[in-house]
Amino acid sequence: MLVFSTMTAPMIDLAKTSSKGVAGLKAFLEFAEKGRTTLAVRSDTVTRGAGIGKYIAEELSGYGYDCRYDVGASDFKIDVAVVDPRNRHRFVLGIICDGTDRFSVKDRNLLQFQTLKRGNWNIMRINSVNYYNNPKRELKRVKDLLDRLTGADRSSGAWLSKYRKPYRAFRPGEGDRELFANAAFITGGENDAKIMARIKEIVALEEPISRAFLRKRCLQTFGIAKSGTRVDARLDALIDACALPREREMGVDYFYKNPKAVRLGRIRVEEPPCLRKTEEDFTIYETVTLIKGALEDRVALYMDELSDLFTKIFKELRPTERFLAFLNDCVTYGEEKGLFVRSVSDRISLA
Repeated sequence: MLVFSTMTAPMIDLAKTSSKGVAGLKAFLEFAEKGRTTLAVRSDTVTRGAGIGKYIAEELSGYGYDCRYDVGASDFKIDVAVVDPRNRHRFVLGIICDGTDRFSVKDRNLLQFQTLKRGNWNIMRINSVNYYNNPKRELKRVKDLLDRLTGADRSSGAWLSKYRKPYRAFRPGEGDRELFANAAFITGGENDAKIMARIKEIVALEEPISRAFLRKRCLQTFGIAKSGTRVDARLDALIDACALPREREMGVDYFYKNPKAVRLGRIRVEEPPCLRKTEEDFTIYETVTLIKGALEDRVALYMDELSDLFTKIFKELRPTERFLAFLNDCVTYGEEKGLFVRSVSDRISLA
């Protein structure tokens, strides 16, 4: 929202009027000029407490962070808000504590949390019982997250090793490449048994694999450079005839042998030269895992930052419009599975 005004907040003297409307206008102009930090007061000037919030604010101040608490203009408050040291007009983190309030468990634990994330807040929760039992541990959690958000902890890339697995590619014998050099081998019908056996071998090693990439890999392993409508149609028929287990996600078939292959939790990375070069060569499962791992490390990312991260890891991949659409589908999939939250400005964070 852009506000155009011929006056500023300091021009309004509340000592000359008792009008609530004038006071509201002054507050709004101040908010428009300075941002959300005007909705809160400094933690050291508040006389009434909000549970453990004031203690957390005091402890974080000892680490050099400027904190506010009781942030908000409505009955819903953020217990502690930490000012971004790089931009004093915004908050880098909001902390929600459980305590005495009038709201239901669903409102406090789900709706408020999700709404704040969609509004571009970085949010974490601290339970009073955990804090009283071990305050040092809970404060360390906050400090570690703040260090990641502010860049104080820059072990970037270490998160990838948690999920990284080598890509196991099927490698045919040299004789196979020399014998079958044209598309007629696929469309002729005489070699269906060999082709179906090859399809199963590829799936067994490279699971899960999309239908489009399975077709491509089948042709590559037979040394056939060119494809076409007839070749693709014939390969689709043979793939279906293999009756392989499959999962259909976002309109794409993924084939596998072991059901564990279609779970989240691994990112397959190749050594150059890489086989996978376009969006259809990657699976939704490892893409969502990559996004999840990156968000665990960086807390929140925009779509363009996700795209840059993906192309840094898979260097032969180009950020085309089709790739960006695939990446967007993966984020949508993660939202549907309750993994991600997307804000109104396309900022992605963990749910």
